[in-house]
Formats: sequence, structure tokens, C-alpha cells
Amino acid sequence: MTLKTNLDSGSEQTGPFDITNPTETSNYSTSTDLFDSLGNKHTATTYFVKTSPSTWEWHTVVNSSELTAGAAGANPLTEVGTGSLTFDNEGKLLTGGTATTNAGTLAWKNGSDTSQQISMNFNTTQFNSSSVSFPRIRTATPRRDNQGQYR
Repeated sequence: MTLKTNLDSGSEQTGPFDITNPTETSNYSTSTDLFDSLGNKHTATTYFVKTSPSTWEWHTVVNSSELTAGAAGANPLTEVGTGSLTFDNEGKLLTGGTATTNAGTLAWKNGSDTSQQISMNFNTTQFNSSSVSFPRIRTATPRRDNQGQYR
């Protein structure tokens, strides 16, 4: 999953991130549709938290009710990946541009492949303009409809 975003360099530092209140403990979020190995759609939301003038944490979560009991957290959302992004003094990403979801966290209730993980690619800048997501690029295999055609 590639997230092409700008994070507002003028944002106030917040935190720590609280999975029980993500919108109030983060600066920005964006959601992306994911497809499991059976072609079922799930939504992942990535929350960004500014922790210093040039560093942001990211936390990717999914709905706990869609996961098996062993994978789901105790809260309505389960964190499936986390990391940090560091920027230089020109707003360019220095570190944290790639990551993978935590192993075993995407155990969907529907019986799809539990070893499936998501490669995260952050094509992100930090400029003094509103935090925004640009059109997402999915890196997952396209789904087939009931006639065998790719969608």
C-alpha cells in the first residue's frame, strides 16, 4: 500500500497516540481499502502523530470486529502496523519510508490467508500546507468478478 501524503509542518505536536481515541490523539488520518486473499474488502486507517518538528509516528489500524479473536485487540480498533517518519529541513522524507504490517495481525474472520501482510510505502513530504492524501496506489493483486474478469 502506497500512501502519498503531505503532513503539515505547522501542525502542533500531539500524543501520545491512544487507540481508544485516535482522532483526538493524532494530527491527521487517511483510510485505504485493502483486499484479503479471498477478495473481500477491508478498510485500514493510518493515523499520523507529530512528535517533534521533524518526526511523525504512524499507526495503521483495522476494525477489530473483522479479525479472529486471537488477532483482535480489546478495543474496537486493532493496530496492525506502526513506525516513524523523519524529515529533513526541506520537508523531504529521510527515514521510515517503508514498513510491513505486524506478522499475524491480519487474521480476518472469513478464513482468508492469515500470513498475508501489507507492505507500506510512504511517499510523504512535510511542507507548511494542509495535511492531505493524494490518490492512493494499491499494490495488492486485483480481484476477479464471478466471470473471472479482473476488477
